[in-house]
Amino acid sequence: MPALLAWLLMLLAKNSIQLRNEFTPKPWIAAAAAMMFICCALQLQKVSEFLYFNF
Repeated sequence: MPALLAWLLMLLAKNSIQLRNEFTPKPWIAAAAAMMFICCALQLQKVSEFLYFNF
């Protein structure tokens, strides 16, 4: 059964070239990605405790 599902997914899903050709950038997606990047970059500056276990 999983092999049949994988086979159907392979035949029916779009490949990366088809997805690229249909892609249209949207400003709100770019803004959301920028905000997530900024949040991640700001989280890197926090000091966190790193513990060595089982050494």
